Amino acid sequence: MNIVNQPKFNWKPFEEDIFITGKKGEGKTTRCKRILDIIKPTLPYWIWSPQRPLENYGQYGHVVREINQMQYGQYVYAGNDWSDEAFTRFLRRAMTQRNLVLALDDLHERVTKRAIVKELRNLVLSGRNRGISSIYITTTPRSVPNEILGNVSHVFAYPFVMQVDVEWLEKNLLGVDAWILISKDKRKYFQDSDIDVLPSRSYVYRNESDNDSQIVIPTSESQ
Repeated sequence: MNIVNQPKFNWKPFEEDIFITGKKGEGKTTRCKRILDIIKPTLPYWIWSPQRPLENYGQYGHVVREINQMQYGQYVYAGNDWSDEAFTRFLRRAMTQRNLVLALDDLHERVTKRAIVKELRNLVLSGRNRGISSIYITTTPRSVPNEILGNVSHVFAYPFVMQVDVEWLEKNLLGVDAWILISKDKRKYFQDSDIDVLPSRSYVYRNESDNDSQIVIPTSESQ
């Protein structure tokens, strides 16, 4: 396992997707905002955040109450309609754009492992052709369909409580290094190592394109 002080984050907006996961309160939204800070104010992005959009993303774009008000630029949807139908309208409108970053928070509310709405599948399969890349954020990684995972180039994984989440991460994204994301008494690996559970606000980062540094473990969120 390669432990370093800071990840080498070489993200290509409009070309690569990002996956952020971990239990509630570990810093997933903060990580998304730090990624948006990289492209703010020069590049366009839209944010779907059904829970507390103003509190989480109110300073990150034009706040609108209607999806049809979203234009090419930086927008946060903060309408009262957070239904599946509103989500599909959001995605359909996004797919009329080109060169756009989408931040889709609380993805687990919209998909299951076996069910993904047509509009989201279209985004996954055809978004790159339009220069649309996505930041997917969820507390339950095992609910994410394979179509999404197959297009993800960057993964930020924060600590978990349940073994089933870590088992899924081990199998699908991080290998045995995923077990550092849970307390020692629940691990299959690293139980006798010097590595305790990650400190608060720490995470595992994986960059698909960097074969020399597949797993990077920063020591704090500030890095």
